[in-house]
Amino acid sequence: MVGINTMFMNSPDHRANILKGAYHQVGIGVASNGAKTMVVEVFSN
Repeated sequence: MVGINTMFMNSPDHRANILKGAYHQVGIGVASNGAKTMVVEVFSN
């Protein structure tokens, strides 16, 4: 999972959302079939 966080933080758009102080809630979803992993982050007020 550390690699996924690094990918999010290396993406300018994702990094901006993660660090944005205006968001007060976050939802994180992770799904894996053993070969691939999908991670979704949703930011909200």
